[in-house]
Amino acid sequence: MFSSLPSSLFRLFFLMSQAINEKRFPKNINLILYRYHTCIQLAVLASSKAFTLRPYSSLLDFCMEMMKYCRMDPLLLMLFFLTIMALACLSCDAFFVPYSNSNPTCVPRIHMSRISASLTPTPPIDHESRRPGEKTAPARFNRSKETSTFWYSDPEKPPLTEDQVMPYQQNLDLDGSLPFGSYRTLTDKQFDPKRTCLLTAGLSFWNVVKDKNAIDTQLAIQNAQKLIDSGLTTFQLNIPPCDLVNKPQGSFQSGMETNAEQGWVEQNIYHKLVRETPPSVLALCNLGTKISVPYWDYEGNIGNGSMVRQKVGESILNIHGNAGGCIDSIQVDFRAGRKNTSTSPETEHKQSSSSSTSPYTFDVLDTLFDMQREGLIRSIHGVNFPSAALEEIGKVGFHFDTNQVSCDLLNPNDYFGSRGMQKFCRDSERDDGKGKGNGKPMKVVMSSPLAGGLLTNKYSEIPDQYRNRSGEPPPEYMSSSEEWHYNKSLKGTWRVNYGEKEGQIIERNRAWRQYEQHVMRTMYEISLKHRVDIASVALRWAMQQDHVGSISVGSSLNTRFGEEVPFTRPRDLRKAFSLHLDDDDMERLLRISGAKLQSSYQDEWGNEYEKIDLSNKQLWL
Repeated sequence: MFSSLPSSLFRLFFLMSQAINEKRFPKNINLILYRYHTCIQLAVLASSKAFTLRPYSSLLDFCMEMMKYCRMDPLLLMLFFLTIMALACLSCDAFFVPYSNSNPTCVPRIHMSRISASLTPTPPIDHESRRPGEKTAPARFNRSKETSTFWYSDPEKPPLTEDQVMPYQQNLDLDGSLPFGSYRTLTDKQFDPKRTCLLTAGLSFWNVVKDKNAIDTQLAIQNAQKLIDSGLTTFQLNIPPCDLVNKPQGSFQSGMETNAEQGWVEQNIYHKLVRETPPSVLALCNLGTKISVPYWDYEGNIGNGSMVRQKVGESILNIHGNAGGCIDSIQVDFRAGRKNTSTSPETEHKQSSSSSTSPYTFDVLDTLFDMQREGLIRSIHGVNFPSAALEEIGKVGFHFDTNQVSCDLLNPNDYFGSRGMQKFCRDSERDDGKGKGNGKPMKVVMSSPLAGGLLTNKYSEIPDQYRNRSGEPPPEYMSSSEEWHYNKSLKGTWRVNYGEKEGQIIERNRAWRQYEQHVMRTMYEISLKHRVDIASVALRWAMQQDHVGSISVGSSLNTRFGEEVPFTRPRDLRKAFSLHLDDDDMERLLRISGAKLQSSYQDEWGNEYEKIDLSNKQLWL
């Protein structure tokens, strides 16, 4: 910059300095000029190309050193700063001269916009390691991301992890990787867990054919690999649990016998999938199996955990073909204890909490957690455990990573109920010192989010030829799972709870009409808003609930239809990641759901308040 001074100004400074040194001026004029000799020499040095700042590490040190020469004379200080400002205004390109081969002691040029940043000492430059002819890169100044004001200072916030992000990508491709946040780590990292996808494929073949040998296993393997290629890498067994409380009369069964379908899936689906899938891809897959708890009145002996180890060992042999494998995840089916016979209100809660689960549950869990510490099991989950049973096993030190419950728009009370999983998960994360929270968060796996198929486009506009006289679809139009949810969820739970919210009584023969007018119409409008199908709206509604670890969607891997029907389940499930329901959508869906009204609610600190009926106009201002 100083090299760009006009030649006349540079010559004037140089001649004045030379005249003062040789004392060519008269005595009185020479004394006046000698007083400002320092500033004149500074201007001469600044205007030459040989000017360097080698002794000084910053502009501040340079100015402080020059002020010493001025000896704190007011006139000298004024002339010094005016000279600096004038020289700076002559050029806005840089403040110092650039590096040159002839003068290797020069510092890099600093732009005028970075003069304030140059007050910070810069690290020394290693000129010896620089290649010949290579230019020195300008100094970089990293701006801190810390948010601070005069009153407070917030440290830099760490980036969000995948477990804290709700995945959403509007223009998601039909194939390829899923968006960031589509997987969850549900287990402690010390057990080397595998990530769980937010959408889990629940394998179920019990309603395909009775003879499992008639199923085309090669077709099932190909369709399972299509799910993996689409990013849906989590599988589990969607086998209906045994609802029996007592063992059959005169039977010597323990209740831990392996289900025939479970053994068939482990040997014919999991084993072939492990054998035919590359190890790099298989490392991303999470293959889950199940285990049952003995009946509460089983009179035999489980052998100090030997029976549990035998069942887990059989699953490892079925899946991996040898005893050196490991189970990715195992689900424990809930087994109820002895039924209560007392109807006294004082003893009802006490007896239900003490006998809510089979006493063998603790023995099974003790062995399973020992095997997890031994490296044979990565993660342990529960299935259909009520909150009372979870509190009971939590008091003795056992903790499930997730608990699977049935939840859909027609019957979400296992999740939203007064003793549902939402409240239990919120309490388990809070350690208030009263024994209500253990500080270990537990997630929820929601099963049957599509209500067996009722919450799909199949039932949005049914043709008239598939309706009976009352306007309902006949049983021939439904599958077995759809008919079960139609009779139990729609005509049962949803009809009663939705009628209470609307203040009316809905008869069973009019439940379908009300379902079409309110549920299907609302979901159809939301699906048009986001340009997806109704099933994607139902899946996304479940996915955006709190404390959700995964959503289990049943699949027979298209073995029911064969090769004549294309397998479109991977593309259908991926659509749930291409939309995000806003608060208005979530509120509308909750309003039409079968969630039971609560007379009170709890805040985040556990305080319970009574709900106010805002429909009462006497409370309005």
